[in-house]
Amino acid sequence: MENTMYATQSNKLEKLEHKILDFFSHIDMMVVKLKTGIKERNTSLLVDLIEKDEKKANKTELRIDQYALIFIAKYEPKARSLRSAITSIKINNTLERIADHSVNISRHTIELINSSFVNYFNDNLIYMLEVTHQMLIDTRIAIENDDIDLAQSIQKRDLEVNRLRDVILQNCILEISNNGQLIRDLDHLIAMSRNIERIADLTTNICEDLIYKIDGKITKHHKN
Repeated sequence: MENTMYATQSNKLEKLEHKILDFFSHIDMMVVKLKTGIKERNTSLLVDLIEKDEKKANKTELRIDQYALIFIAKYEPKARSLRSAITSIKINNTLERIADHSVNISRHTIELINSSFVNYFNDNLIYMLEVTHQMLIDTRIAIENDDIDLAQSIQKRDLEVNRLRDVILQNCILEISNNGQLIRDLDHLIAMSRNIERIADLTTNICEDLIYKIDGKITKHHKN
């Protein structure tokens, strides 16, 4: 009877982890759509992300939360199984926040596309989004394979994203000083860079959660 209960618990936990990976795929799709919308100045893609994809992300987060909480209440998991369940809940919430930031970026992008400032989507912003997206892709791989080394390497890439955010901010401040009429458009660009940087931060948080799940070490606030 105990072996059957343990097998059922393992199956339920595995299903929870698969749900998280599926959610990752949805978030990845949103970021791909976001990149395409920015590069191609495609407002219809961005509107679709805002009106459809985020709603699906919100519903998915609620379903996974409910599944995970029922799992913990029913099976009272211990040790790593409990850490896995807790980590799944945290990652689930973080993925939904990434969806929110993707929506924010989409809205700012639409404002810029509709303005006379459309050509200011510069290489730094695109590269910043590319680096952040690759962090997200590799984080999913790290979760799928319980790969601590990959998770730690992803955390280090956050520094490059921060550097790019600062470069964009400095360039915008300089541009504003030269042409104050562009302040509204430049504010949108600054907001985009900050939201991209937040996605990178949240991806790093997921890596921290993964490390906790695997070996029980809390690395948050101990990056240095």
